[in-house]
Amino acid sequence: MSTANTGDSFCYETLTDPSEIASIGDDWDRLLNGSRANRAFNCSKWFLAAIALYPELSPLVLIARRGATLSGVFPLVVDSREGTARFQGAWSAYPDILADADDCEISRGLLNYALSSKRSYEKLLLRRIRPDSNCIRAARALGLIGEDDPPFLPRSIEACYYASLEQGYEHYMNTRSRNLRHNMTRVQNKASREGVAATELTPGEIDPSTLPELFMSLHFSRFGEQTVLRSSRMFLETLLPALFVERRMRAFALVFNDKTVGIHLAMVGANSLIGWNAGFTDEIASLSPGRLLLHAAIRQACADGLAEYDLREGSESYKSDWRTHTRNIGSLELAIGGRRLIVGSGSLFKAEVTR
Repeated sequence: MSTANTGDSFCYETLTDPSEIASIGDDWDRLLNGSRANRAFNCSKWFLAAIALYPELSPLVLIARRGATLSGVFPLVVDSREGTARFQGAWSAYPDILADADDCEISRGLLNYALSSKRSYEKLLLRRIRPDSNCIRAARALGLIGEDDPPFLPRSIEACYYASLEQGYEHYMNTRSRNLRHNMTRVQNKASREGVAATELTPGEIDPSTLPELFMSLHFSRFGEQTVLRSSRMFLETLLPALFVERRMRAFALVFNDKTVGIHLAMVGANSLIGWNAGFTDEIASLSPGRLLLHAAIRQACADGLAEYDLREGSESYKSDWRTHTRNIGSLELAIGGRRLIVGSGSLFKAEVTR
């Protein structure tokens, strides 16, 4: 661990040892719960599970304290082969600098600290971040991005679809196509006749330790060897029960004869659910189980008063049926020391910022 005081009203520290990082886990997660960031992808347990999965990457967690209080976390990993510091990318989405909502001072300070000249990496590459992220707000506050400049590398931009649920379930469904509503009524009626019910699983109803095996069996049944999760058993066994118990992840299921035959996992955001992964058995394939599970998750999100259901990036055709809006995510690339910003629209340009 190294410590620095940059003249701000807080002290910065660099944590590189997993045991040191684990020791701030509870404070990290409490801080996360007061931020805008996703409660699962950005929690301490996800980070620790990811660095165990990829031992070739070195953890680099930058933190800010006001007195003894943890006020900011910038969770990075260093890829020495590329000379790059970045967010860990183990099947997560929307990484960010963690700070209380609207505490731009902390985010600005942590980004500035990450760009200090004496670093083991040559550049900071922040991939798949949102335009409303603390990373972008901090870069603008430091003058690294002009107020009217586009934030992302053009080649890095991806479209993410989401469903706005702010006006409730009935309004949302009435905005969907007649074809979608007709098909949903048809498959729900068919599922009911065949005794298949959609429900949400809770820690009080199933043993959380059994969730990884249940999910993997259904996911692999659906996707086989094509799934990117095929080599991640230890990661899932370590992570999923904790996320489930802490309600950072929600599990929606299709049940037939008291047996779970379909599952859809959604990660909890500040005011949203984000679809993550799913699976189901061949015996219910004719029931459009993916639609039934997604509909159940969206309906529950509406019942909980959440603002949106996020379908994430990807051009799968079903997403256009359920989405109401699109947001772009992308990458921000910054050079250490000189703080060169590489960004642009159409073609790249470089902006040197001296401070």
